[in-house]
Amino acid sequence: LVSGTSTLIVPGNPQRLNLITRNIGNLVVYVGQDSNVTTLTGIPLNQNDVLNDDNSGTGGYKGPIYGVLTSGTSKVAYWERVQ
Repeated sequence: LVSGTSTLIVPGNPQRLNLITRNIGNLVVYVGQDSNVTTLTGIPLNQNDVLNDDNSGTGGYKGPIYGVLTSGTSKVAYWERVQ
């Protein structure tokens, strides 16, 4: 669950090859690469929006993903493929 406080959604993983993150809640979730993400600095994920990082083995983003809301709580799911 993501809330009004910056929340870790996906931990960093140096073995990551692909990552799909989907907002399965009803509220907009703002995502970023560190715990300082805010609703002003994060990338908005609306309900059912997907963030797809398909590295195809080329070494894309392997760090954490954090999320925050303006208020309330929402659910975010992810799928990760690793080496």
